[in-house]
Amino acid sequence: MKKKSVLLFSLILIFGLLISLQNIHSSINEQIILKINHNISIQLFTKAWEKNGNPVCIDPFKQSSVHMITIENGSAFLIWKDMRNDEGDIYGQIIDSNGSAQWQTNGRILVNETGVQNSQGLIYSGLNCAIFVWEDNRSSNRDIYAQKINLTTGNPIWNTNGTIICNEINDQIEPDLVSDGNGGAIITWIDNRDNSSTLFVQRINSTGSIKWTPNGTLICNKTNTNINSPQISIDGLNGSIIAWYDNRTGNSSIYCQKINSSGSTEWTDNGTIILNLNNLTIFNLQICTDGLNGSIVAWCDNRTGLDRIYAQRINGSGISRWIVNGTPVCNLTNGEQRELEIHEDGQEGVILVWKDFRAGAGNSDLYSQKLNSTGGKEWDTNGTAICKAPNHQYSAQLISDNEGGAVITWLDNRKANYRRIYVQRVYQNKDINWTENGVLICEQPKTSLAFPIITLEENVGAYISWLDDRIDVNFDIYIQKIFLNGSLLYSEKDQTQTLPIIPKLIEPFYQQTWFYVLLIILLIDILLIYYYFRRQEEEEKVFERKV
Repeated sequence: MKKKSVLLFSLILIFGLLISLQNIHSSINEQIILKINHNISIQLFTKAWEKNGNPVCIDPFKQSSVHMITIENGSAFLIWKDMRNDEGDIYGQIIDSNGSAQWQTNGRILVNETGVQNSQGLIYSGLNCAIFVWEDNRSSNRDIYAQKINLTTGNPIWNTNGTIICNEINDQIEPDLVSDGNGGAIITWIDNRDNSSTLFVQRINSTGSIKWTPNGTLICNKTNTNINSPQISIDGLNGSIIAWYDNRTGNSSIYCQKINSSGSTEWTDNGTIILNLNNLTIFNLQICTDGLNGSIVAWCDNRTGLDRIYAQRINGSGISRWIVNGTPVCNLTNGEQRELEIHEDGQEGVILVWKDFRAGAGNSDLYSQKLNSTGGKEWDTNGTAICKAPNHQYSAQLISDNEGGAVITWLDNRKANYRRIYVQRVYQNKDINWTENGVLICEQPKTSLAFPIITLEENVGAYISWLDDRIDVNFDIYIQKIFLNGSLLYSEKDQTQTLPIIPKLIEPFYQQTWFYVLLIILLIDILLIYYYFRRQEEEEKVFERKV
């Protein structure tokens, strides 16, 4: 009778441990997945990324104008223009490194005034906060507003529905912003207050106070001038450098101006000229810091009769350091280069990517180049090929990998029936060690994909987000993550939901610590039962011998 009681108790204990294993396993949100980053360190997370991307917002109404940054804990923060309530509000969402949305489904509303709010720029401002800027016509004309958000709570830090940066008469448009280095922002925009195109700038500090001239400090007000495409970068001294092009001389020319942390301009009034040639068409103007208190500016123009890419470095004193009117990035005489994007390389140089037609008008490929601080080419003379798949590759975006290289994403028509999104990494030495012609991020037959953007999760991977109409005719927002070794980790939902109990209990070695602890307890229990019965048998044998 005693043996039966002990055996029954042991079986109940073993069964209880098995049930505990199952319950604990079920509580961790489907399936534990191994994550190996490019440094071969092992981490664990509880929710798989989904094939073809995780939804950020799939509200039935249209989403557009998406901006994305990475925040302190490695999550991605996105904002966008959303038309679910009216002509356009601004919504936001945080997607953590495991692919889970941290705010309510389809995003949290950040600005919900009347009229149209159209998101234009977003930066991380430190201390788990972000600042964004937008055009706003709540007062009929377009004005410039900004907001700072606490990303822990999702609550605004400045005025509800935004702080006014400029609300002069007529329209203020095309704002761009950078950090002021102290938790605030420096913002520039095109201004039509005098019924002409002028350029202004403003600083707002970390608490939301305007620090310079109310409604903006003047940067350029040349008469009979049409200002285009203002771009802004940090100067490394808590000020900024602004680039734009205008036609004050009758030709399109590129100008730059530096404004210090006190709001005073430091270079030639109305801008220092860095490109001045006759009969030019200029487009794709870009700017980034050179890491030496100056900036690197790049653009496309047609001085040779074909669209070509040029770049110039302007130092902290406003002096151009490279070839007059720009260093040619690609010297080929056939084909054109367009859709330029640049990013600082973290080594006092710049990385560029562009759409290239050297293979013929019906086949645009992607090429990239790295220029050092002297304007020298670090990679292949006419660019290193990122993707040479059939048909068109375009709409490329890039982010520095913080190791002297870059991660690049793009739209791809290699199979002409529908678009796909791919991503590739080019290393500091120009090597490409991922899948040739890119790693596939998203393919959805009969679906339009548009406007891929990218941000880096430092030392881990990159987030790629895009617009997608797989559900209905209106665009939704999706996101995917890729590790810096080129691996994607996602699991199909039907696989994770139909795993039977026993396989869950004996899944491979990548379980959490609790699995091993309970397994050890179970083995010890079995051994105790075994030794208990061995002892009982020995006692019985001794007893029988005595008898």
